[in-house]
Amino acid sequence: APRIHGELLKLGSEVSEAPVKIEEVVEEGDAMGLEVIYFDFDRSDILESERANLRFNAKAIKSFRARVVVEGNTDERGSEEYNLALGERRAEAVHPLLITRGVPGTHEVPLLIDTINALCDRELAETVVLPRFDKASDDRAPEGEWEAAGLVPRIIFIEGWCMGVRPQTQDALIDPVNSLEREEDPTGVWRRFVNRRLAQEFPPLYAQVDEWLMLRAPAFDCALRWRQEQEEKLALARGGMSEQMLSGAALERFVAHFERLTRHGLKTLPTAVDHLFTLGSDRCLASYRGIVSSEP
Repeated sequence: APRIHGELLKLGSEVSEAPVKIEEVVEEGDAMGLEVIYFDFDRSDILESERANLRFNAKAIKSFRARVVVEGNTDERGSEEYNLALGERRAEAVHPLLITRGVPGTHEVPLLIDTINALCDRELAETVVLPRFDKASDDRAPEGEWEAAGLVPRIIFIEGWCMGVRPQTQDALIDPVNSLEREEDPTGVWRRFVNRRLAQEFPPLYAQVDEWLMLRAPAFDCALRWRQEQEEKLALARGGMSEQMLSGAALERFVAHFERLTRHGLKTLPTAVDHLFTLGSDRCLASYRGIVSSEP
């Protein structure tokens, strides 16, 4: 079966001059002991059951401080051309930057669409179980913590930082926007993957939206401070800081994952939404522009 090399990853400040294949490293004393990431048949999206292994591999690669060739494999079924393309998508899907949830390619868009459709069914709505995401752990909350809707909704609000954002042009993806992209995505594999998922997965979701509202921050620079305030509130709710809470350099690195599309959205969304709420740096409403409907 074809073996597809993904991006040559530079992780850590001290790296070897030549790439190190994962299987070679494991054979040499099991130095890294990386886990194999498995995919469903004919799919390239990361299974929830594989995310723990993906996190383990990323930590191992960083601690080993080497260049690693990431490969995506397929079985013998299908044409060579098809398998080459599938293997490439699988290699891209395990890029270490995708461990951080939030960018397109890490969302469970089909689950969201299924939930919306069920809520719009009056016979099912009250019993629909609503998925929950735990920001403190940056992962989906256990299904046992999900709650039933308990009513038939008249309005469904879908809130998300990249809702409504459209893909960037290929030219816009060439230059990195920050040190995270420059150092950990030097050839643009991650940002092209994110952009492609935005183009492929989100249009069916956008098609279900009746009205677009935007809370526009004054600038991207507010994102770091506002996220720090959020982390502090999460800490208070949980009785103090935990290992999963972010601060300092870790928080700056986390926010950097979202800089590209946030800046893109700040430029493109204001003229595309139905209701624009512009906020001040204190998060208070500074102005409003939109269509006021006369319907109840």
